[in-house]
Amino acid sequence: MAENAPLQIQVDGDGRVRVEGELTRFTAMQADRRFNELARDLPQWTLDCSGCDPVDSAAVAWLIELQKRARRLERPLRFESLPPAVLSIARMSQVEDLLAPRS
Repeated sequence: MAENAPLQIQVDGDGRVRVEGELTRFTAMQADRRFNELARDLPQWTLDCSGCDPVDSAAVAWLIELQKRARRLERPLRFESLPPAVLSIARMSQVEDLLAPRS
């Protein structure tokens, strides 16, 4: 069995936050701390989650929490390249609308 890639979160030069590696119940709190360190002062939050693998329901919960936080702070938030597993979990949990783009 292959070892999971460690969680990495970084901000690109264009302000996009890239989330890569394991985003599960074992790493979601770490993801939140790291996101807060890096993205706190960005005028908008764009998360590229294409490198997240594996994921579980904690990933979905964290993304929903970021939606709530963004609304509270009046910060634009956009998710890019959500992994199919995240979308599947959200659909089964009947919360996929919470991850949909808002206009």
